[in-house]
Amino acid sequence: ALPIFQMDSGLLEQHDDDCCALEVRKDANAVITGGKIASIESAGLLTNNDCVVSCAGTLTMTGGEIVNTARAGNALTLSGTADIKGGIIEGRMTGTDSDTTVICIKGGVCNLYDNGVIKNSATAGYSQAVYLNTDGSIFNMYGGSVLSDTGKTSTVAIYALPVDSYINIYGGTIASSGVAIDKNVNGGDYGYVTVTVTGGHIKAGSFAFNVGQLLVEPAEGSEVTVEANTVFRISGSEYWTNTVKGGVYTAKTAIAGSGDNYGMRGTLAISGGSFNMEVDKKYCAEGYDPTGAVVKVIDGVYYYTVCNHESAAKVDAVAAT
Repeated sequence: ALPIFQMDSGLLEQHDDDCCALEVRKDANAVITGGKIASIESAGLLTNNDCVVSCAGTLTMTGGEIVNTARAGNALTLSGTADIKGGIIEGRMTGTDSDTTVICIKGGVCNLYDNGVIKNSATAGYSQAVYLNTDGSIFNMYGGSVLSDTGKTSTVAIYALPVDSYINIYGGTIASSGVAIDKNVNGGDYGYVTVTVTGGHIKAGSFAFNVGQLLVEPAEGSEVTVEANTVFRISGSEYWTNTVKGGVYTAKTAIAGSGDNYGMRGTLAISGGSFNMEVDKKYCAEGYDPTGAVVKVIDGVYYYTVCNHESAAKVDAVAAT
């Protein structure tokens, strides 16, 4: 059997930046049901590569707290598997000159469930709640909350480097005062960050999606709702292929990006969904149109749908009557 560390209560503090408060090695299993694991409040010790908890094995969290209050560093660095079923993992990093992260995934798998919370409360200039750093990194969100509502537009809820990694959103809530889901670059000599959204609620102060390989397709019985200043940012890169098949979108702007300036090599193909504004036809998938007709009224807000030519004609005919 794997060696097990279990924490039900109490306080485990990190006093030295040469080691973590808790290290879960490759052959080990840690279970946290309560208590608090934290960097010491006044330390300011951690650098960008340090962390409060390091996990190369298996971590199961159903309660308690993992908190980083140092200048920089991560609350959790993950190269193994973490199942966050409850409790909170939080970063309250105070540095202003460094990038800071709550959970840094380095080739590991992080699964977030209904009662789990990942929260970025950093005052740093640039920070993120979840950071996919290495090839093979996977973040699966089945529920719970990823919060990066720091009041700064430079913050990101879920961020990925140009590595072969996967972000799968099946449910839960993502909220950011900046970007909700962001990437560095995509394709070519770089890796592909693949983002799939089949359920959940997303709220962003700037962009909801700034990614290159995106599929939004609500699963049966699930809904995708997005509130943002801008829903999609499209790059001029030919490697950007974003597909949208559903969802409800409330924003000031549906689409923005550098593609219009540098040649629209990247694609955005919308074949479904309801928007609180008409979507430019050039962003619709082949054979699809914005209907130009109101098809939904939600909380007093009028939404337009994107559907195929035949359906659009029927909706326009109904609207004309």
